[in-house]
Amino acid sequence: AQIPSRERQRPEMPPRRLVPGSVRLGGVHSPVPAALYFFPGPRSYTGQDLAELHIVGSPPLVERLVADLLAAGARPARAGEFTLRAFLAGKKNLPQAEAVHAVIEAGTDADLTAALEQLAGGVTRPLEGLRDDLLNLLADLEAALDFADEDIEFVGRGETLARIDTGLTQLAALLRQLDARTV
Repeated sequence: AQIPSRERQRPEMPPRRLVPGSVRLGGVHSPVPAALYFFPGPRSYTGQDLAELHIVGSPPLVERLVADLLAAGARPARAGEFTLRAFLAGKKNLPQAEAVHAVIEAGTDADLTAALEQLAGGVTRPLEGLRDDLLNLLADLEAALDFADEDIEFVGRGETLARIDTGLTQLAALLRQLDARTV
């Protein structure tokens, strides 16, 4: 008998869930209190299913847990791996992914402030606004071409040049902002 496709699909998971419990670590006599957090995709940071194991913040216990996990076949995440996964899944755009990297690499308060501004949309929001403005200009120009035989002016040459000049000015300001961040 075939299973209907609806039943073969992964069951719907709750948005997030917490499983309290404990873990047994090598070389530690007593169980260690722990909490396992599940973040099902696509609503996780990376867009993939994600789990986090939380234990008491004792450095020797954390080191023992990491050692046990590595011995069991786990591998440490590479630097930037989760942000790369988020980028590839469309959860972060390139400026956001670069901003996460900049936050991690920030060496001064000024670097951190600039990186956090970018992470909050400091480059992305203006680019989205510029994109919208240029798409609106394109729509006006296409309408003007479609109705060239009519006596309707959708956008004049002066207004077109002014809107293009505004876009160039915005791009130059963003370039200065990015150059200041990478110095």
